[in-house]
Amino acid sequence: MDSPTNSISEASQARAAERARVDAESANEHRQQLLMASLQELSLDDVPNNARVVVPPTTHLTSKNFNSSSSTIHVTSNDLVVIQQSSKEAWFTLTSGKQICRFFYDAGSDNLVLQNLGQGAIDLSSIGSGDNKTTFEVTTVHHRETVVITPGPWRIWSASAVPEILVEFLLLRRRYGLTRHHEMPSRAGLKRKDLSTTELSSKRRAITHGNSDRNILLLNHPNQEQTLSDGTKTVNVGNPLIELELGTKLSIEAHRVESDTAAIIQETTENYSVVNLRDIARSNGTASVFHAEHSSLGDIVVKVVTKLSEPASIPRIAQGWLNEVRCMRTLDHPSIIKFYGSDARLFCIYMEYVPYSDLAALNWRDGNGYFNGNSRDASCIVGNVASAIEYLHGKGMIHNDIKPANILYDRERGPVLIDFGLQTEFHDRPCIGGTPWYVAPEVLSKKSRGPESDIFALGIVALYLLRKITLPEQTKSHPSWRISDIHKDPKHMNLWLEYIVGLQHNLAPTGLESIVKGALIVLPHARISAQDIIARHRALLLPLHYFGARSSQA
Repeated sequence: MDSPTNSISEASQARAAERARVDAESANEHRQQLLMASLQELSLDDVPNNARVVVPPTTHLTSKNFNSSSSTIHVTSNDLVVIQQSSKEAWFTLTSGKQICRFFYDAGSDNLVLQNLGQGAIDLSSIGSGDNKTTFEVTTVHHRETVVITPGPWRIWSASAVPEILVEFLLLRRRYGLTRHHEMPSRAGLKRKDLSTTELSSKRRAITHGNSDRNILLLNHPNQEQTLSDGTKTVNVGNPLIELELGTKLSIEAHRVESDTAAIIQETTENYSVVNLRDIARSNGTASVFHAEHSSLGDIVVKVVTKLSEPASIPRIAQGWLNEVRCMRTLDHPSIIKFYGSDARLFCIYMEYVPYSDLAALNWRDGNGYFNGNSRDASCIVGNVASAIEYLHGKGMIHNDIKPANILYDRERGPVLIDFGLQTEFHDRPCIGGTPWYVAPEVLSKKSRGPESDIFALGIVALYLLRKITLPEQTKSHPSWRISDIHKDPKHMNLWLEYIVGLQHNLAPTGLESIVKGALIVLPHARISAQDIIARHRALLLPLHYFGARSSQA
């Protein structure tokens, strides 16, 4: 039987817990009144251009709690912390104690995707106005889980018996406009137009609430696509670059400067237009690629990382986009595609336009699927791609997808290595993507994938260039397999490797074939390196350029 002392103690604890709960609710209600009052008075004049998230001075947070570039964090005169969206960043991070929240911009809507990276669970809910007593649904977000946040006011707090508020914030709709206009498909029709002719009216409006719609009217964005008098269509849902039609211009317009007569669009990295001149690779689930005219950069290639249907994929897509951008931004080699720019708002990358087909194209194959170039082509390609690989490995990078389809080639320009979407660094976890027939044996035997794997892939490419095999992707005797499943079902990869080992044994011990023989050694530590390939290439006096003796090795 419990003693009276224990009963009194338990009752006291219960009363204390109830008082704490009531005090917390009272404090939260007072904070909500302050928050909604500050939001009711908020105007677009109070926040800078491109503002997406506004944190009122109702919490303990400062700009130091947000991990983003200094150019995207702004503190206003009335102590609002503002996060601005730009073409440079795909997300921002909020850290408070053990709680870490990462907010990803959705390229296809006005939403954010919140990922909980903290140690504990968090609760999320929309905030109603002071007169609206409706209780909105609370969503609990556990570690690594994601949730969609729509425009409006929100609160995040710790998922505990006595919740501690982490942050209250207002999510604004996108502060840039996307307009689509069909252009004449001729080069003459690609002259830059006055963007003000397609500009929507952008009168400043106060931020107001409506009880019938918990979303706030945060900007004069129409909810549906609209067609203007000149045939221009506004785009409000989806990433328009993914399926931009041939001859269509997309304008990205931000940083609007008001005047009494018109809105003036400044031509910057945030404001520009692109016209689709020719589709190179339509969306295949990973990316769309097309040749385009950029209003500032001129002739370019646009690569758009395809958005999958579920919001949970956005963090992976954003991180993949950033990985490729960070890699390409540092590269400068004559046999590597040149990086011109990128835009996080659309998950796209702008690159040099190289008007040559890749080595897997039909014009580089004969009727039986064999390479239709000659030994000089093979020598030039192997030597210069090895130079590009040596350059990458010297920077601690692994390409992970060396194959004919990722090598553009012209006898005057030489080979150009493209597609760094699977690039990793030496210390990263092994890449599980790529193209099956070019994956090295150690991926199957040791689950490892280092710089030696790029050399093995180049060896497979060289077999194709030497006409020892047809283009592997087109072979019927060795069907494809899923790289991620090879440890469950290694049969197809083992059969392919047995075939390659047989070809490797029969290669000549002299000339280019001797180099390829070393690149296809099964044991990665015994395989020749890119530096070895270049040294042997020089020693054998093999040509590095189809015309003349120019070399692209750097």
